[in-house]
Amino acid sequence: MVAWATEIPPVDGTSATFATSTPPLRTDSVPVGATSGEPVVRTVSANDPGALSTRSSPPVIATCPFVTKAQQYAAKLVDENYKVVMIGDQHHPEVIGVIAHTGGKAIVIDTVAEAEALKFIPRMGVVFQTTHAIGHVQEIVGALLKRGKEVRVFNTLCGATTSMQKTAVELAPSVEAMVIIGGRQSANTAQLAEVCRKVNPRVFQVESADEIVPEWFQGMRQIGVSAGASTPDEVIAEVVDRLTQIEPAQAAGA
Repeated sequence: MVAWATEIPPVDGTSATFATSTPPLRTDSVPVGATSGEPVVRTVSANDPGALSTRSSPPVIATCPFVTKAQQYAAKLVDENYKVVMIGDQHHPEVIGVIAHTGGKAIVIDTVAEAEALKFIPRMGVVFQTTHAIGHVQEIVGALLKRGKEVRVFNTLCGATTSMQKTAVELAPSVEAMVIIGGRQSANTAQLAEVCRKVNPRVFQVESADEIVPEWFQGMRQIGVSAGASTPDEVIAEVVDRLTQIEPAQAAGA
């Protein structure tokens, strides 16, 4: 039996071209910039707002609303003379974008140990990488509260991601293994797999049905499935279909 953890909203058929610089884009294309973890065409930060202004079509900034909120809160905290501490992966494009909105003045940490190592900060403002697990940030915030006199915390976690993690964690203990579908570079997919492993060690992350190995499920009859927020519906359907085709005898290597 394959159990489904959550429903993924449909993805429209709009196509996009990835580019690392502006010149390769066609002059009749519509530039799209994003500062989330998965840029649509080109990452646009606060440091280069005019990067796409020379194109014939007006640019469309496709930043996730939750990321935009994190950027706005971070900038607001700097304006109000708070030292911004962001909980997240310092190498992630989303985090880099948020830091740009502080003028590069923010501190990035991602562990309790890093929080405990900070010098005392009289006025501290805290924001989160949107795809982080709520339990993870709560632990770090607990440590940060001891490192400041006045600590303002803005919950910038993505509501959809948090809900998906909660549903998957509720499912994981009731099945023999979890299959998490999504790109290996996807932060929310990685977090989804991580939170599931805390309640069920048998978690397999795949990008497509081709990566499914029947031997993984030897002797199992109940498999749970969940997916990262940006995983296409057709990929999810193909993985679920592949799992339902695995007979117990096949999984056992007979």
